[in-house]
Amino acid sequence: MPLLRKVPNWLVAIACLTLGDAIAVAQVTESPQQPDNAFKGIHRNLGRNGGPETVTITDGKTYQRVTEQEYRERGYAPDFAKLPTQIIQRLPGRFSVPPERPN
Repeated sequence: MPLLRKVPNWLVAIACLTLGDAIAVAQVTESPQQPDNAFKGIHRNLGRNGGPETVTITDGKTYQRVTEQEYRERGYAPDFAKLPTQIIQRLPGRFSVPPERPN
């Protein structure tokens, strides 16, 4: 009789291990939705004059700029929050005064 009690326990243990492996495989194979193309985010750019922030994306050959909203909606990698921010500010130029002309 003790053997009959142990058999269901073994069956339950084997079923749990097998189910656990199946769940682990499903979690590994699931990935965030990536677009069909191979574009990846490189860096984000601050919005200018009240405009939205943009992200520069590339597929290794071409570059494109998309808005933050488009980047998030299309599910590009890496996450928007993990992208480095590129800040470009222009310094005022030196204005030269034209030389005086002799009269």
